[in-house]
Amino acid sequence: MSVVTELLAVLSYCKQLEEVAWLCVCCSGFCIEIGSALTVLVASNVGVPISTTHCKVGSVVFVGRFRARENVDWSIFRNIVIAWLVTLPISGGISAAIMSGLRLAV
Repeated sequence: MSVVTELLAVLSYCKQLEEVAWLCVCCSGFCIEIGSALTVLVASNVGVPISTTHCKVGSVVFVGRFRARENVDWSIFRNIVIAWLVTLPISGGISAAIMSGLRLAV
C-alpha cells in the first residue's frame, strides 16, 4: 500500500514540477543532484528520517529560485508543501483503519 502511495505522490510531484517554467541546464542539474545528495547524507548521518523525493523537489525549486526569482511559480510549490503536510495524517489514518479492521477480523 505504501509503495502505491509513494508512486502516486511522485507522479503528482512530477506533474506539478512540469508546470514550473525554467530552463534547467547541465550546471543546474549538477547542483540539483549534489544538493539533494548532500542533504540525504547529512540527514542520514544525524539520524533524521528524510524523503529523497522531498530533497529532490526542494533542490529543483531552490536552484530555480537562485537562477532567477521569476523562474519559480510559488503557488505550485505551495501546493506541493500542502500535499506533503496532508500526506502524513492521511496515511496514518488509513493505516490505523486497516489495523483496526485486521484486529476485528483476527
